[in-house]
Amino acid sequence: MINLEVIEELLLVKGIDKATFEKLKNFVTIYEKGVNINTAPYEVLYALGIEEKLIDKIINYRKGEDGVLGTLDDNVFNTPTSIVSRLSQYFSLSVSKVANLSNLVAERKLTTFSNYFTIEVKAELNYSHTYGKIFCVVDREGRILYWRQD
Repeated sequence: MINLEVIEELLLVKGIDKATFEKLKNFVTIYEKGVNINTAPYEVLYALGIEEKLIDKIINYRKGEDGVLGTLDDNVFNTPTSIVSRLSQYFSLSVSKVANLSNLVAERKLTTFSNYFTIEVKAELNYSHTYGKIFCVVDREGRILYWRQD
C-alpha cells in the first residue's frame, strides 16, 4: 500500500504517466480505506475483484423498483454485514459470489458509509468558452481537506 498526501503523487509512481493518471484519478482516494458499496461506480467494484455479473446485481439492487438511480425507491445496504443477506433477498447468489463479498467485508474493503465526499463543479460564463472547474474533498463535518481549481 502507498500512503499519499495528495492524489497527484500518483504521477511519481513508476509507470504512471499523465494519461494514466487522468484515467485513474476519479477512481482513487487517499481518504477512505474501504469502498462504499452504496455509491461506488462499476469500475471501482471491478477493481476490488468483484465479477461483472455480481456488480450488475449490486447496481440493479441499488436502483430499486423503478430501475433508476437517485430516486426515492433506491435500495441501500445499511451495514457491511447485511450486504450478502440483502443482495440474496433479490438475487440468487452462488457460493463463490457469497464468499467473494463476505471476504471483502471481512477485510474491510467494502463498507456502507462514507466519511469523505468529493464535490466537482464546472461553470461556464454566459455560454462562452471561458469556464472554471473546482474539485474538492470535504469530510462529514464540511471541512475542506483538498481543493483544486482549474
